[in-house]
Amino acid sequence: MDHLRQSVIAFLFLAVALHAGDKKKQAYYLKPDQTADLTSPKIVTAKQNCENWALAAGLETMLQKQNVSLDQTFWVMRLNYGELCVTAAMCAWRCNLFPARQGMLKPSSSA
Repeated sequence: MDHLRQSVIAFLFLAVALHAGDKKKQAYYLKPDQTADLTSPKIVTAKQNCENWALAAGLETMLQKQNVSLDQTFWVMRLNYGELCVTAAMCAWRCNLFPARQGMLKPSSSA
């Protein structure tokens, strides 16, 4: 009985493997005079050589595709409370990425 079960399982695996290799290839058609116009997206570069300005330029680039006209100066002013040039660690603190900054963590009081 056990030998029969193993034979059936082996047969099923073999049938699945053979069926997987029996796929037809997709035909590609070449049209000699066909052209495609690919426009390159407008990528905004950072106004200053700082990490927070690069983040703001990325936000501006993504939002331009959705017709939102907020430039990187707006995002730097909003996230960093001024046109500052900060590093990633300082940006994480100033951009409210730490819970303590949002008031979610309170200092423990000794009782």
